[in-house]
Amino acid sequence: MHVASRPSDLVGQTPLLDLTKLLKAHGIDNGSTLYGKMESLGPCSSVKDRLGRSLIDQAEKDGLLVPGESVLVEPPAATRALLWPLSLANEAIAAS
Repeated sequence: MHVASRPSDLVGQTPLLDLTKLLKAHGIDNGSTLYGKMESLGPCSSVKDRLGRSLIDQAEKDGLLVPGESVLVEPPAATRALLWPLSLANEAIAAS
């Protein structure tokens, strides 16, 4: 079992559900395998989680976000507004 130390560590760990039984139940038995990605079980229930984490990681690497000094401002137009506080919780970077 994967145990994360912070919510942003769960980005990229979205569980998959084997849906192959549905194929067979509908008469499709050609050896195919069908998986469903459970996006609603991600840290912010969104496919944007990975993009947000990647943007934050790159900005830190490039020195654009500095713990204890930087403030990240994002209009709450999408679920990214939820990701920033979760991703930055342990980084000492404020999000507004």
